[in-house]
Amino acid sequence: MNFYVFSVGRIPVHLSIWALLLIGWLAFRLGDPIVGAMIGVGAIASILVHELGHAVVAARYGLQPEVLIHALGGLTRHTRAESDRQDAIIIAAGPLIQLAVGAVVLVASFFVFAAIPGLAENLYLTSILYAFLYVSLFWGVINLAPMWPMDGGKLFRLGLIHLLSVRPLLADRITHITGIVLSVAAFLLFWLLIGGFVLLALIIFGMITYQNVMALRSGSSGEPVRPTSKHARALLNEAREAFGERNWAEAARLGHQIRAEPNVPDRMLSEVFEVIALSHIFNGDLEEGVRFAKRAPPTPRVIEAWVRAHHELGERSTARSVLDRHADALDEELRSELEQLITR
Repeated sequence: MNFYVFSVGRIPVHLSIWALLLIGWLAFRLGDPIVGAMIGVGAIASILVHELGHAVVAARYGLQPEVLIHALGGLTRHTRAESDRQDAIIIAAGPLIQLAVGAVVLVASFFVFAAIPGLAENLYLTSILYAFLYVSLFWGVINLAPMWPMDGGKLFRLGLIHLLSVRPLLADRITHITGIVLSVAAFLLFWLLIGGFVLLALIIFGMITYQNVMALRSGSSGEPVRPTSKHARALLNEAREAFGERNWAEAARLGHQIRAEPNVPDRMLSEVFEVIALSHIFNGDLEEGVRFAKRAPPTPRVIEAWVRAHHELGERSTARSVLDRHADALDEELRSELEQLITR
């Protein structure tokens, strides 16, 4: 059972009844209802920061996110992202923002406790603070481990697909086997090194193991699989041919057509943006070329064309900025040539 609590901007936040039951269990386990409640509130606050990290980025992409806080963490639901790159950014935002906020609160607490003597002895305040910090820093790091369905596991899967060119179904299998091994190892380490809250650790890592086993049996993680558009590949070959023949207008047109295709991989898009930027600049459409040069990979020929375009537009300071920012990508001869061009 879930119920609506509040909204952050246009992001609705819901709370599961199981989250409240967890607070009750902590109160019973610790023997002090108020301390138990404070620990539960601190943990939930950290989880909320984590989920809002996902949700704010998803909202930025117009994906209509909503947050659910449950007993063992949280969940951010949103409509499907347009690309694996968007998925990766949304996934990474949660733990990274949680860790960043936790670090800021940790540093700030030192100054506050030093400035206000006796404040650190307030049991209720320290209970909520330490719970928030423990979940933010410890769980934030654990969440980045490659254990599906945690964020690190999802990023691990995307990395297998895009960095190692592993087929999605094989990437799923590798991800789930890795998740099972790491979740069992994590529980054993927790048991041997920490000792306390073994039941809670067993529940968490047991559920992670169970979910990976079930996913292995089903043969899929259920995560998005975006097959590359065959039409986009054909168009890219045509764009390369037009570019090689110095048919700049046709190369740019084909590049824009590829951008409109569904399921275009990030690697392909990088080349497409390079073709579009260079084609526009070489065709004399400097402002449009500059706009796409910002999105193209900073290869030497893109940087050279980008700097020359700004120079021809009379934007010497911007040309200087581009050259300084990407100077390391150029050899000494080309860098010297562009330096002379700007200083004329």
